[in-house]
Amino acid sequence: MPAFSELERKIISIFNDSREFYCNEILYKVVVADKPTVSRGEPKTDIYVKGLSASNKELEIKISVKKENADFLENKITADRLQQIFGHDWKTVLRNSITNIKSKFLIRPLIYKSGLGRVQKGCITLGWKFEILNTQSGQLSGQIITKNNDAIVEVYTGRNLSSEKKDALVKGELVINSGVADFILVSSINDLNSVDDIINKMVTADRYISENPKFYFACKALNYRTLASPPKWDGNRPLAVYIDWKCEKNVLIHNYVFDEPLMRRGDAIGNNLKIALSQLNAENTNLISNSNVNDDKIIHN
Repeated sequence: MPAFSELERKIISIFNDSREFYCNEILYKVVVADKPTVSRGEPKTDIYVKGLSASNKELEIKISVKKENADFLENKITADRLQQIFGHDWKTVLRNSITNIKSKFLIRPLIYKSGLGRVQKGCITLGWKFEILNTQSGQLSGQIITKNNDAIVEVYTGRNLSSEKKDALVKGELVINSGVADFILVSSINDLNSVDDIINKMVTADRYISENPKFYFACKALNYRTLASPPKWDGNRPLAVYIDWKCEKNVLIHNYVFDEPLMRRGDAIGNNLKIALSQLNAENTNLISNSNVNDDKIIHN
């Protein structure tokens, strides 16, 4: 399956090679077509196009591109971003969402002496990241319930993003609001071969949202890979739910923390676990057994 970046490059190439396009029966020359960039992360706009008509009328087309069957809308979510999406009651939205599936966290293994699905042998779970999707994905997933009707608009368009994300660079030039998407384009790379294909397939963000009014969340595990060389976890990500690991009387103790959403990050939790493992004299999962944990149900042998 072609990478997402290939789809973006093809769209940009089609506009630049065509040099002109019709939109609402007006012919525009392509002034610029490129991918907006920001200093950290990515804006919501994947493709920025500026056209100029014969009467000097400018047109901006700011497209958020979605591959068919893709599910991610927002990942690497922080508390600040959830506040931009849901407003001041973002913690309530997150807690309510997680509470609906709380029992599913409690039955999952936390220590993997052998691999299970995509989880590698030697992993210990630090906690779970919070992601926003357009469909359910995995066991720790569900519909987001919120009374804030603007939340899904923000997820797709980024209208409330900070200026660092809204005002992106296009061809090295700062373009105000270039990072705020106005159109959604859902397509595979093979279905786009001309500017007309692109124009005909893209729809306004408001129309797309009205036709797809539901959105979902998924909690994805952040695991400490104790058998890696060197042992590591994948980044200092904010955690919606985390495990408070301790060693007491030569026993590894775990406690689930549900009431501090996105307040703790992977590095802090991972370092706590490393201290606990050091006190247990167990640097990896090979040295953990039913006899030195407080509940052997958390071990997948």
